Amino acid sequence: FFLLTTRSTGNPFQMHRLLILLSFVPCAWTFSLYHPVSMVDARASATSVALPRAAARDPRMMGRSRAPKKFKTKPKAAVEESSPGAVAEAPPLNVAGESAASHSTPPVEEEINPGAVEGTDLRILEYPHPLLRAPNSEVVSFDDSLRKLTREMFAIMYASRGVGLAAPQLGINKRLMVFNPEGKKEKWMSEVVLCNPRIVERGAGKETDEEGCLSFPGFTADVDRAGWIQVEFQTGRGKAMRKRFDGWEARIFQHEYDHLDGVLYVDRLTTAEKARIQPELDRLVAAHGPGGAL
Repeated sequence: FFLLTTRSTGNPFQMHRLLILLSFVPCAWTFSLYHPVSMVDARASATSVALPRAAARDPRMMGRSRAPKKFKTKPKAAVEESSPGAVAEAPPLNVAGESAASHSTPPVEEEINPGAVEGTDLRILEYPHPLLRAPNSEVVSFDDSLRKLTREMFAIMYASRGVGLAAPQLGINKRLMVFNPEGKKEKWMSEVVLCNPRIVERGAGKETDEEGCLSFPGFTADVDRAGWIQVEFQTGRGKAMRKRFDGWEARIFQHEYDHLDGVLYVDRLTTAEKARIQPELDRLVAAHGPGGAL
């Protein structure tokens, strides 16, 4: 074989290269004896989609997705918020050491007297109507008529761009009020109905903020109120409840609660503030007369 290769190529070193190459053939054959690779294994290694039949029959795999799991990544802001190492910036505190965020007044559209509102014959009474000062009796019947009344009260409140309304403002002298701190019909989950409420505890400090009233259209005034209150009341179905209101909600409640006692928000103004809005009160008196007859 050496002579034939030398004769055909004319180069004796070509045979040397061929012998080196052929020396690897026994090694490869020996390796295949101890490490056989079947065609099934080769196909299985070529693709990751198909699973062996044994795995398909495994009861532990039944009902489970074999597709790779996809994990949703949180937005950067959410990740930072939920990170245990992150430290959130605390809201500023007021002079009483309470969070100012819970006491801030959200922007509210200017309240108006809508007049006639579809679905009800009730109307908002304006100062100085005498029924605004009349005594109010407790709610004793928690029936469909009460629920119908509260629905009408909410309809009038939303039409007025208000956030609260007391029954005496509609000429119904009952200890009943409704409010929604969001002031929007779409936010109906925030609606609150309170029957026969009473304040059992209130914060010692006072907070001054701007208020308006549907019975005093066209102007607002600064009023001092407690920053928080603890209240007992009955729901529209007569269930007794106890709840604490803070900040904006506490202010709304106290404003409407005054109506149930025949107190109007102008009664709580300072001398200087009442002098400032006196022309507006004179305007209402001129429009409705000293007796407030509408």
